[in-house]
Amino acid sequence: MPTFRCHSPEMGGRRGLYGIVLFFAAVLLRVQDGHALNQTCDADDLAALRAFYDGLDGKGGGASKASSPHHSPPSTTSPRSTSPGTRSTARHCRDSPRSRGCGCSISAPTRSPAFPSSGGGGIFFPAIEVLNVSFNEFAGPHPTFPGATNLTVLDFSGNALSGSINATALCGAAPLSVLRLSGNAFSGEIPAGFGRCEVLAELCLDANGLTGSLPGDLFEMPGLQTLSLQENSLSGGIDNLGNLSQLVHIDLSYNRFTGFIPDIFGGLRRLESLNLASNGFDGTLPGSLSSCPTLRMLVLRNNSLSGEIALDFGLLPRLNNFDAGTNKLSGAIPAGLAWCAELRKLNLARNKLEGEIPESFKNLTSLLYLSLTGNGFTNLSSAMQVLQHLPKLTSLVLTKNFHGGHIPDELSNMSSLEVLNFAHNNLTGSIPSSLSKLNFLSRFDVSYNSLIGDIPTGGQFSTFSNEGFVGNAALCLLGNAPLCKCSICRNRK
Repeated sequence: MPTFRCHSPEMGGRRGLYGIVLFFAAVLLRVQDGHALNQTCDADDLAALRAFYDGLDGKGGGASKASSPHHSPPSTTSPRSTSPGTRSTARHCRDSPRSRGCGCSISAPTRSPAFPSSGGGGIFFPAIEVLNVSFNEFAGPHPTFPGATNLTVLDFSGNALSGSINATALCGAAPLSVLRLSGNAFSGEIPAGFGRCEVLAELCLDANGLTGSLPGDLFEMPGLQTLSLQENSLSGGIDNLGNLSQLVHIDLSYNRFTGFIPDIFGGLRRLESLNLASNGFDGTLPGSLSSCPTLRMLVLRNNSLSGEIALDFGLLPRLNNFDAGTNKLSGAIPAGLAWCAELRKLNLARNKLEGEIPESFKNLTSLLYLSLTGNGFTNLSSAMQVLQHLPKLTSLVLTKNFHGGHIPDELSNMSSLEVLNFAHNNLTGSIPSSLSKLNFLSRFDVSYNSLIGDIPTGGQFSTFSNEGFVGNAALCLLGNAPLCKCSICRNRK
């Protein structure tokens, strides 16, 4: 499962265009291919919209304007010619006195203007409910909307906005439920003031340049369901996360958070995804993670977590992605992981795990990806006796592990395999010719072992280069390459 992202492609225009979709009153307008549906604007709404057009026009947008509040302009205004380096602007808008609501789609020039304002940084849309200008190139500080008392969704993701975030202004009179500022160039600390967004359900500040610790009132939004702060430089701890009992998605990855992961997940009964990858967390896995019955994705990769994997996986029946790679976890792989019948991805690479693959892993029939690289597992033959029962497994990465043994014939039974990596395992013997039956195998790596003899021919082996076989002094490389030193190859020449 891919990492959860706040912004949705359906909500945004194409990058490089200022595809602005404005939604007023109680009507949600859908714009496809630049054509607006037949909606309406009352006089106040249309006046505000005209002022917004004027702001774009002053920045080179070239937006056309309606002549009267209840005059229905054509659904398409032909773009007028522009100078090199700018894009013509097309405006699509309809209005009718029969119902209250308005929507327009605007394409603006390719250079990066500041977002138009009504002076003092504020924009007055009296009845606007949804404002989406995502994936454009607006620059400068983010605007505020002091008169928009009905604004519920504000999406500025994927622009070039900069400076600090004014949470107090954004969470003023508007009843915001969705705030997306992802993928901009905001800097400084996350300010206090988000606690005023009393009905906020989604907060996305990811992929900016934010620093410092999280403000206390960030944890005072009782209805928050999505918290997306990844790809910043945030630091400190996350001890208060348990106050947000309605959280469904948490992504704090690629920051500088430190300390223990707090044992507060018993109160997050709705949690479905938790991503804390690439931070500085240490200590053991909090046992309360077992108390999240709807948890589907648990990503703890690239931290300094230690101790055993002491979770009760029998209480996590919906888990389909468990990634704890690149930590300091020790002990055996818990046999209870097999209770996660929906598990599709398991990454435990680069830890200090040891022992054998549990016999219970035969039950992981949904597993697609397994990486156990860089641990201390033993008995490759036993491992293959278990893993051959996984019918959907497409990627198996077991490098730097078993430190001896042979490549077992049982691998040929894993017909879905596309990636197989046994590099750096000190394996001996030959490569079984039966592996040529793996018709979907696109990457095969047994480099830096002690293998001997011929490389199988036919099937997918005819597509492999020598890169996956180097570092085996007695293995005959493909095509009798000069690196081949074994006697069989010499006799061929």
